[in-house]
Amino acid sequence: MRDSILKNIVSVVLHSCRNCLELPAFGQLPSLRGLEISKMDYVEYIDNYFPGGGPVRGFPCLKVLIISKLPNLVGLSREEGRELLPCIHRINIHNCPKLTLPHLSSPELLYVSSSSNVVRTSISNLNHLTTLSVHDGDMVSFPEKMLQNLTVLESLEIESCSQLKGLPTNLESLVSLKSLSISRCHEIESLPDHGLRSLKDEINEIERIESSMIQRFCRNCLELPAFGQLPSLRLLEISEMDYVEYIDNYFPGRGPVKGFPSLEVLFIYELPNLVGLSREEGRELLPCFHQINIHNCPKLTLPRLSSPKLLNVLSSSSVVLSSISNLNNLITLSVHGGDMISFPEEMLQNLTVLQSLEIKRFSQLTNLESLVSLKSLRIWRCHKIVSLADHGLRSLKSLKRLTIEHCNNLSSLSESLGHLTALEKLMFMGVPS
Repeated sequence: MRDSILKNIVSVVLHSCRNCLELPAFGQLPSLRGLEISKMDYVEYIDNYFPGGGPVRGFPCLKVLIISKLPNLVGLSREEGRELLPCIHRINIHNCPKLTLPHLSSPELLYVSSSSNVVRTSISNLNHLTTLSVHDGDMVSFPEKMLQNLTVLESLEIESCSQLKGLPTNLESLVSLKSLSISRCHEIESLPDHGLRSLKDEINEIERIESSMIQRFCRNCLELPAFGQLPSLRLLEISEMDYVEYIDNYFPGRGPVKGFPSLEVLFIYELPNLVGLSREEGRELLPCFHQINIHNCPKLTLPRLSSPKLLNVLSSSSVVLSSISNLNNLITLSVHGGDMISFPEEMLQNLTVLQSLEIKRFSQLTNLESLVSLKSLRIWRCHKIVSLADHGLRSLKSLKRLTIEHCNNLSSLSESLGHLTALEKLMFMGVPS
């Protein structure tokens, strides 16, 4: 096949060839870069061809291999020891229950879904993986050997493992891990931190973890692990967890300990029982914090923090909005009212350095005159506002940009505009003429 008219083929897709018993010698195609094989009931090997004696590299240029619904696939090559896939970058495996992956040093990305313990155990043979994504509704626990040898793995994603009871117990073996994502794992009730702590206490590999996301449908999780002790964690996303009350639960020993010492960005969504960022009152938190996104966390009270500069709040409550005044160094604030009529008067207190404010879907406004540093104001879909004259607009002497969009009943503005001596840009959209 190497000398055939197919020698320039770069991509091959075989789908639903149900009665095919054996694949042709695709491994001999010198230019093949992408291969996708799916729904072939009898195929046992991807590479069957081994011409003559001596080592011959199979799939010399292949970069992406996608194999799906191959119930009898047992291996990539029929010949044990055959040197395969020197350029392979990504492998996708879906529902190939008998497959054992061989020792390969080239793959960096592996996506596994609807697999078996046979497949999962052999993942340890791919010792140069940097990204591993596991989606498996039938997996109850991780095979003990699955994460062995993955010393350069940087990103681990565990998603849609609806029967999974807990995290891998040997996370400490992932000495290069920077990103951890867990989502749609309904049966997980706790996320034990023993693996995380052992990393820190024993060999400090935990310092490399930069991004951790626990998100989407881990509904039964009661408590988060000690993410606040990850010294290099920069981004954290928590969402759709019905029982979690605090983001930071861990307070080792006595004396002040900074929680989340490197965290810059926090996303918290759909946490109906979240009441605070830390269980320990007075705990020093988030010294490097820059941005918070909050969506539908109605019981949350924000603590006093001097580090956050950007805050986005969507579909919230008066409890959350009232506590915004605790973030006295905010530069940018965006609030979306949802079902709320107006925001609390105390919300804007202490925000003396605020430069940009977006107000969305509030029927009424409060007084803005305390925002002495405000440079940009956007008011969007506040339909019941008739006039801005009574809301302190004329006191915004630093305002340079004013945008008003889709405020259908606004009829009086000119009286306030004359006092905005720094105004440089004025934009109206969807307002009465």
